[in-house]
Amino acid sequence: MKSKGNILVFTYWPMNDALIQTYTLPYVNIIRNIINKERKIYIITLEKNPNKELTEISPGIFNLQLPYRPLGFSAATGWLIQLFRLARFVRKKDIGIIHAWCTPAGSIAYFLSVITGKELIIDSYEPHAEAMVENGSWKRNSAGFRFLLRMEKKMTHSAKHLIACTEEMKLYAERKFNWSGSLHVKPACVDLNKFFPVNLKDERLLEELNLKGKTIGLYAGKFGGIYLEEDVYRFFRELFKEFGTDLVFLLLTNEKREKIDEWCSRFALPPDRIRSLFVPHNEVSRYMQLADFAITPVKPIPSKRFCSPIKDGEYWACGLPVVITKEISDDSGIIVEENAGILMDDFTDSGLRRTARSLKHYLLSEDESDRKNRIRAIAEKYRNYDIALKVYREIYG
Repeated sequence: MKSKGNILVFTYWPMNDALIQTYTLPYVNIIRNIINKERKIYIITLEKNPNKELTEISPGIFNLQLPYRPLGFSAATGWLIQLFRLARFVRKKDIGIIHAWCTPAGSIAYFLSVITGKELIIDSYEPHAEAMVENGSWKRNSAGFRFLLRMEKKMTHSAKHLIACTEEMKLYAERKFNWSGSLHVKPACVDLNKFFPVNLKDERLLEELNLKGKTIGLYAGKFGGIYLEEDVYRFFRELFKEFGTDLVFLLLTNEKREKIDEWCSRFALPPDRIRSLFVPHNEVSRYMQLADFAITPVKPIPSKRFCSPIKDGEYWACGLPVVITKEISDDSGIIVEENAGILMDDFTDSGLRRTARSLKHYLLSEDESDRKNRIRAIAEKYRNYDIALKVYREIYG
């Protein structure tokens, strides 16, 4: 039986966050196109300065902004009051389904589903509590970890649908939460029309950035947290040794330049050959298409086996080979099996040197145009929005 009623999408991010713009709204739009036109979707975002008015952001999709509260027991009183307000909102707006993105939002959505008796869906279902401990953000005995882990178990057993990034998340839930059932699998898909490979680089942009005639490495994202930091700059050092002055690395990041220069000074890296700039997401593909290869330096911690890095799909859609750490989602295996880049699994100086040499050999072993077309096909196979469309059709009809 297919879900009925209006839909309340619960997130734990602000509306302008990239995770809303690239990781949530595209799927909400897919759902919007599946359901009847009469049904409405209300998407909750958490803001430091929330707009108190309900705003229609596109036909049939409305934004409800709530004040941000850090997850944990200290925010329990505030969330308790907010939950009863949301329960009234659910009744008033004839909400039939509460669809939460990731388990921090899912923990609040779980309570709301219990209060209202409405169907619960957990999207991007992965072990967030374990990840926060593994990347050093939380202690295993902290209130935040214990609360979220308990809530992950409860939402696992109570949700009508679980949508994971990898099939192996089912094994995790069986082992960790003594759960048995089926789940949907939906990796982080990308707009293949937006991230389209061009065999000729944008000459004007190359000239503007003074990159003409260079081999260009790329990283789009943050440092620290779930991402490596020191080891990335150590890898840069080996890349510069191997490629010589031909190599320039382009960082699409909001990392402060002072911090980047500190790392350059520490490892005697030429700061002029590590360029950094922050660009709006709708401009990212133009810069990605300048590159010859990209890196995904996710920390190789156990919980990252169940994630799905958005950037890999974007890299592939631009035809870029990827240097990736081991056991990251299904992506590390795909890159090895499809010959779509290099696995970085040894962080000693000699290991990073071997990775740099392997990358240089890889780039020289195939015509660039042929390689781009081949890797683009990987994005079409593993990151096409048709994958998400199939999942949401099974749920929403």
